[in-house]
Amino acid sequence: MISLFDTVLEAQLSRIPGPGDPDLWHRVADSQLAGPYLVGYARLQQAAGLLARRRRREAADALRDAEAGARRLGATAMSDEIAALARHGRSDGLSNAEIARTLYISEKTASVHVSNILRKLGVTSRVQAATAIHGSGGRKA
Repeated sequence: MISLFDTVLEAQLSRIPGPGDPDLWHRVADSQLAGPYLVGYARLQQAAGLLARRRRREAADALRDAEAGARRLGATAMSDEIAALARHGRSDGLSNAEIARTLYISEKTASVHVSNILRKLGVTSRVQAATAIHGSGGRKA
């Protein structure tokens, strides 16, 4: 039987020279022996690997899980990394320009609306907003 330590080691080694194997990181995150910080870190690494393989929808799910864990832990540094990866991978929804084109409004107007939504939700990133909405069953008071 492979230990959690061995799985983490294999997952870390898979990151050389670039994003690691998302399946290995998924196994780490799903281990009953992994603590909450390791689970969040594993989901972050899983998302990076998925984005490198152009599996954006799965990466977005992993990022939401990572962000939810980071918020529970109060791990602001991890939250910052998650937000940066989400911005880099554009896995956190449409850009302001895409929203503007879809709604036939200016990009600046879309930006203002997105900022207002984030402020009302009490979050600073689109990943955090998705996590807040997802965690409340689609309703945010």
